[in-house]
Amino acid sequence: FMQDGILRICWWGTFIPLHGLDNILGAMKILKKRELQFTCNLFGVDKPEFNIYAEKIKFNELEERVILRKDLSFSDDSLPKYLVDDCDLALGIFGNTDKARNAVPNKLIEALSMGIPSLTMNSPALKEFFNPETDLWTCETSPEAIAESILKIASGAAHPVDWEQTRQKVLSTFSVARYQEVVSKV
Repeated sequence: FMQDGILRICWWGTFIPLHGLDNILGAMKILKKRELQFTCNLFGVDKPEFNIYAEKIKFNELEERVILRKDLSFSDDSLPKYLVDDCDLALGIFGNTDKARNAVPNKLIEALSMGIPSLTMNSPALKEFFNPETDLWTCETSPEAIAESILKIASGAAHPVDWEQTRQKVLSTFSVARYQEVVSKV
């Protein structure tokens, strides 16, 4: 974690309102102003929205800190390998939609199953599977709240999490065997 003094933040997904990418970019702008040493890799798919976010990054003068990438993927294992090897903090979703407030995002399950420390929006849906006070880090969806949470994480002031314990919880709760068990009961 931050072995070279730089917090390496990662996010991946599609550019939809559920993900709250504008809130994430707002947080990155605040972190830059607060002089946190960080990089943020945003992995997305090559669609028209990719170019829109490239322009937003440039407009906010974040090109040196926020890198928009489409060169790695889950299909060839290049993205999971990068995330495990080079990511200090995975970001979940921070959307201001009803769906965002009522979902457990796939990207959170993916990050936690890889053992990557994760920050996502606080939502009632998380409580169905996790204890947000001990299993992971959560915050509100505003850029200010995201930035403050990241600053606490970077400084070591965030509540401690046993990431391996959370990983094991995710692997057992979201396994294929568990899914088949639940579906067969239905």
